[in-house]
Amino acid sequence: MNKGFTLLEIMIAVLILSVSMIVLLGLQASVLTQEKRDSERQEAISVAKQILAAIELYPERLKSGSQPAKELLNFLSPNSPAAKESELFSDLEVEMISLPDFPDKDLERVSLTISWGSSELDKVNFIYVRPDPTL
Repeated sequence: MNKGFTLLEIMIAVLILSVSMIVLLGLQASVLTQEKRDSERQEAISVAKQILAAIELYPERLKSGSQPAKELLNFLSPNSPAAKESELFSDLEVEMISLPDFPDKDLERVSLTISWGSSELDKVNFIYVRPDPTL
């Protein structure tokens, strides 16, 4: 009686094992990429919250423009702890909105975009509406 495996059986087993390992390694790489993107998004949200808080505290320093997020945070609130050293970039737009039913009441629309890459997935947008601070 012949005991053991044939060469063909061993080659098929190795092939199945190799394909399984390639799939698992691909999944691992995907998980690491998503984890890095999530970490960057959390950092961007944290910096955006600090910028929006500084806008609330120092409305007179508010101005539109594009600049690194750390510079914007330091400009708005020089006494606060600065944002981490990072590649975050901010785009801040401020515009006045008039209410049709209340012509003497205006709102200020603050649009803040924090980005850290060139992809659309590498951006976080915030829109903040508040009463006109000059009234």
